[in-house]
Parts: sequence; C-alpha cells; structure tokens
Amino acid sequence: MKIITLATALLVLTAGMATAQPGYKHGNARYVAKHGSVGKLTLYERFKIRRSRARLAALRHRARADGRVTRRERIRIRIASKRHRALVRRERRD
Repeated sequence: MKIITLATALLVLTAGMATAQPGYKHGNARYVAKHGSVGKLTLYERFKIRRSRARLAALRHRARADGRVTRRERIRIRIASKRHRALVRRERRD
C-alpha cells in the first residue's frame, strides 16, 4: 500500500512540474504576430539575396575577364562579398 501511495504522489509531483515548464516556443506567438514568421525569407528577401549574388558573380566575372585581377578589382570584390554576406545575415535574422 505504501508503494502505491508513494508512486501516486511521485506521479502527481512530476506531472505538476512538467506543466509548470514553458513550452518549446514559449512567448513566440506574440513575436510572430508582430513581426511575421521568424527565420523564414519572404519572396522579396529571396529576390534581394539572389540579385546581390548575381551582382557579385558579374563583378568577379568582369574582373577575371582579361586574365588579371588588379588590386582595385580585388578590393571591390572583397567589399561586394562582405556586403552580400551582411545582407544574407540580416535577412535571415529578421
């Protein structure tokens, strides 16, 4: 009898603790309602990333077209690459 009572009390206590814990996305519904879906890219954001990637590829192609990449071209490619990475990071985090 003691074992059944003890097991029942233990079950009640653990069930109470389980319901007291916040859920997987606790408080996320309010954020989603205010800001939209979290971590997903919209059509316009995907378009901006694709356009940025195409511009970077075109810049690299033009720089390599004559067979020599000058210092100025390397700097422009590096800056464009940093801007593209920043754009992707910013769009994914909003």
